[in-house]
This record gives sequence, structure tokens and C-alpha cells, in this order.
Amino acid sequence: MLRGSITQDQADERVAFLANRQRLLEQKSPPIIHAAMDQSCLARPIGGREVMFEQLSHLEHLAVRPNITVQIAPFSLGEHRPFTLPVVLLTLPDHTVVGYTESQARGYLERAREAVAAWERDYDQLQVESLSKARPWPRSATFERTLRMHDLADASWLKSSHSDNGGSCVEVAPGFPGAVPVRDSKDPEGPALIFSTEAFAVFVAGVRNGEFGEV
Repeated sequence: MLRGSITQDQADERVAFLANRQRLLEQKSPPIIHAAMDQSCLARPIGGREVMFEQLSHLEHLAVRPNITVQIAPFSLGEHRPFTLPVVLLTLPDHTVVGYTESQARGYLERAREAVAAWERDYDQLQVESLSKARPWPRSATFERTLRMHDLADASWLKSSHSDNGGSCVEVAPGFPGAVPVRDSKDPEGPALIFSTEAFAVFVAGVRNGEFGEV
């Protein structure tokens, strides 16, 4: 797997650290997390198509948990986005707040109340300007955005077993983790609709159960 300029040992160390941190979310009393993510986190493919699908799917599963809120800071914020580097605000058990940020070379922990208070004000503004949890980013749109970064012309299209013999045919492309591209076989150069695997499974079950009439 590509790892940039770091060594294999460094990559293994970082993966182990992140895996241990992820396990904190599964403990009996998990932390309360409120994250405002830049839209570029969804739009920039990292690790290839399959890795990106898994990342997006995992993020969406986390976002529905009661202790986790995920907001997206849209590109439209432009120069009004308050932070240029990742910032973490951590509330400790004694209710004091510390801040953490990282540069290219090192991490920095900020304890000074005046500086942390300024970060809190900026973060409050970022939360207000970001898309709310009541308006979540659609799963289908997320997958469609990711697929547009890759060439669907290389996909292997299969005719649906529920297509009829009168020319009303749909084709699906397997091999996209977390998503099912669907297109009209009569218009193979036309757009493909992107469904999550869960939504497509519900649709197929409905067809098999006769919920959509005779096919």
C-alpha cells in the first residue's frame, strides 16, 4: 500500500495508534465527539476507490451514534473558514478545556485560557456555518461524488436478473464497496445512478416480494 515518504515502521506505528484510539469509541462510556470536517475530507480520494468507500461508510456509521455529531464545513465558506490546520478542543473531567493542533513537523498542546477561548469562539462560528446534523450529507451523493473521481467506463456491467425482455433493462456494476452503480442498458453512455448497498438490497427484496407489481 502507498504510504508517501514515511517508512514502513512509521506507517505501522501510526496505524496502531489510530486503531487504539478508535477502540475508545467502543468502550462502555465513550467520549462525546462533535466534529466539523472540511468538505475536502469527502471529496479528496485517499488510498484509492475501495479505501475511500470504506472510509466514507465507516464515517457515516459513526455519525448516527448518539454521542457523535459530524458536520461538514462546505467549500462555500471560502476565506471565512476559521482554521487552516486541524484543531482539537478537549474538555477534561474537571471541565477545563485544552487545545491541540499540528503543524507539518510537530503537535502543539495549548493550555493558556486566553488562547483556548479564542479557538472556542472560532469553533463555535464554524459549527454555526457548517451543515447541521438535521441536514446530513446524503449517502448517495457522497458515493456519487467519489465515483465521479474514477472512470466508470472500466466497470464491468451486468444485466439485472429482474430486467424484462421488452427492452426495459437495467445494468449494475459490482465491485464498488458500499455502493451499487445502476444504468439504463439502452443508454450505456448516459449517467449512472449510485445507490448504497443497503438501499439497493431493500429495493431488490421489494421486487422479489412483488411490491412493485409484475416485472
